[in-house]
Amino acid sequence: MTRQELEEDVNVGDTVKITTKSGEFTGRVEKKNRNAVIRFFSAASNWIESFWWIFHLVFFSLLLLWWYFVKNPMQEFGIVSVVEPILFVAYLILFVPIVVLIIKKKWLRFAFSILGVFVATGIWALLGFLSFFEYGSSDHFGKRHPIPEGMAYFMPDENLSESALMEDEQTWILLSQGIQPGIYEYSISVPKVSDGTLSLMGFEAVTDFPLSIRRATIPIQGHDDFGNVGTGEFTLCTGIWDEPYAVRLELWHEDSESKSEKKLTEKIYRLEGWMR
Repeated sequence: MTRQELEEDVNVGDTVKITTKSGEFTGRVEKKNRNAVIRFFSAASNWIESFWWIFHLVFFSLLLLWWYFVKNPMQEFGIVSVVEPILFVAYLILFVPIVVLIIKKKWLRFAFSILGVFVATGIWALLGFLSFFEYGSSDHFGKRHPIPEGMAYFMPDENLSESALMEDEQTWILLSQGIQPGIYEYSISVPKVSDGTLSLMGFEAVTDFPLSIRRATIPIQGHDDFGNVGTGEFTLCTGIWDEPYAVRLELWHEDSESKSEKKLTEKIYRLEGWMR
């Protein structure tokens, strides 16, 4: 039988027996050089069929991570808002093995997979409920750090006043309320300093917990007399609106040549975080 005759008589899926000098071989005829995309999806579906539970493991791990960040405010800005969309995508991906298991008619695995989705949905909804109604927000820093009775602190002014900055031989940090709660305008005056950078660092005044502050750096040129060196705006990213707490603002100077740092002054303000 010629190759052409063989191709005409044998179809894909047929079982054939081939006799050679080495012996007889029986096999199923398959299409040669299948499309690469088809091969990929076939391999992927086989993997999902065997390891469908990994999707649930990843989701529950991300859920625990999200809850940890909700319960423990982090220094990095927006960490909860970064984890939340990733968690949502992981939740949607839970439905991929469900579809694959239906197509492959793996009903027992399908049942466990769909049960896992219901459990994941319930736990996520419960944690979200606790987060919102217990704390009012994912960032409840102000509630957990009330201002001690009798503590002295400053309030942000309604606007920056240059006259308030002119007391001789002192280092001054002056704040005013910005366009939203949690956003503050600042003006800095310092005595003799060298070329370098001024930075505002924030700490919870009672526990010294480091706070997340954005855009609180001023490059300066050295000068010999006390005076104003710059103004700007920063965002207090720890906490939310209407939950003020005591913030110790520290002003630090870094020399441009030696890179040495020196704390110039500190001042305690009653501030609230920006609600993102």
